[in-house]
Amino acid sequence: MKSWVALALMTAGLLAFPAQGSILPEAANPTWSPDGTQIAYSELRVSNQTLEVMNAVDGSGKRALFTGDSCCEPVLWGAGNRIVFGGNYQLSTVGAGGGKRTTLFTGTPWFILSPDRETIAFDDGCGCGHSPDAIGLVATRGGGKPFVIPRLKNMNDSIDGFSPDGTQLVFTRSPWNYEGNPKGKPAIMVENLHLRGAPVPLARSGLIGGAYVPANAVWPQWSPDGKWIAYIEPGAKPKLELQSTAGGRSKLLVVSVGASGFSWSPRSDRIAYTTYETRTALGHLMTVDLKGRRTLVSGAVNWISGDSWNRPQWSPDATKLVFTGLVGRNVPGRGPSGVWVVNADGTGLKRLA
Repeated sequence: MKSWVALALMTAGLLAFPAQGSILPEAANPTWSPDGTQIAYSELRVSNQTLEVMNAVDGSGKRALFTGDSCCEPVLWGAGNRIVFGGNYQLSTVGAGGGKRTTLFTGTPWFILSPDRETIAFDDGCGCGHSPDAIGLVATRGGGKPFVIPRLKNMNDSIDGFSPDGTQLVFTRSPWNYEGNPKGKPAIMVENLHLRGAPVPLARSGLIGGAYVPANAVWPQWSPDGKWIAYIEPGAKPKLELQSTAGGRSKLLVVSVGASGFSWSPRSDRIAYTTYETRTALGHLMTVDLKGRRTLVSGAVNWISGDSWNRPQWSPDATKLVFTGLVGRNVPGRGPSGVWVVNADGTGLKRLA
């Protein structure tokens, strides 16, 4: 997790770690297997942390794949049945059946996967705001050296997402300096994964719909079918906007989106997002369709995600969502956070770990 994000979440009461002497672990960072039958997640203890796998239906068959003093955040299920995870600023993979860990890169706090899960885009830096970061690319299955996207030393790059076909990476390039008063405005850029040359501005990249994304958009995310782009319009109450890749006016979907971001359904018909209430330090997991109709998926949740840069995770068949948190009021003495699965219509809420 980016350390400044962790500090902000702990201050707000959104992030919980096991109390000293606690026996039960905190569960975090759940991710679906590509076939939807298993969920990998991390267990955070006082003495160590483990990467676990369990059955996605009932949580049975739990088994540890890796144990370390700093593990595993975030966690995503990659291609080749390999689970990608971070820990102690190392990007690693391990087979879903167990075996030896493979380290792909050292010096990263966060990453995402391409739609086909074959390519990892990672943050090359501290992710803490004390120095500018770059972005690197590496194959999930290993092989070949990581490629770091070239940038000027006074610029900071942050990952947004991949194009629907996974051939292009969208990211935001912002001016940066040690005094904290950089000159210039952020720009959304695109790197072609095959060419691996100098990145180009989104509007000139040829990426479908790129010319219609406003310059101040945050976290632009293309729908899997390539027909839509969702993004955050920044402000005191961040808004979730929808833009057709064919052009036309954007549509306001949600006013005041929470810190945990948003994610497209694999069917491209709904977006999952989170809310956050300052007064109660609680939030909700929600979905919204392309016409703006919202569905409450969870009850009040404390710690919807252990990392505000993680997006809500859909099951591969788009029927369920998985998240970590304390469901209900965070009453003193309540147990640690867990992994929850719920149907996309809000029914069938179940704790698996």
